Amino acid sequence: MNPEPLPGKLLLEPATVLAKKPASKWKEQDVKPLADILAGRVAIDGTGENQQGAQALGMISADLTEFALSHPKIRSIIDPIYVVVDLTTCKNAPPNINNYPPPGSPHVALVIFPGTNHVFSFNNESAAQHFVGWLQGSTPGIRVLVFHTGHAAVIY
Repeated sequence: MNPEPLPGKLLLEPATVLAKKPASKWKEQDVKPLADILAGRVAIDGTGENQQGAQALGMISADLTEFALSHPKIRSIIDPIYVVVDLTTCKNAPPNINNYPPPGSPHVALVIFPGTNHVFSFNNESAAQHFVGWLQGSTPGIRVLVFHTGHAAVIY
């Protein structure tokens, strides 16, 4: 996964192309260029010159999510999962997070959402749930929120 925010301006053209066509007429080859740009991204920069492209994606977001849900190939490219540590259950991100993944784990190091210390991104449910289990097992009383999204979160 790429922790650097994707410049929203890169989304303007492919999102605009899709917006000109009814979503019911979209084919995988129509959506794939946008999916390839979004692939592996943790965040989208929607500030300044990137705002228009991020907003263009926002305008088709519901249709894109619906399309991805019915097209597993596309969904596998753009289906990030976010785990958010509820900071009301701890004063800050637990220091033991630096010990994840545990030795011998098949899971990769944590990908932190840009500008935070308590939001983590995963590209599959298994990895997200492993982290949740590990974190709750090593930090009693901690609560987390898990979000499934149709594409990377946008920073405005």
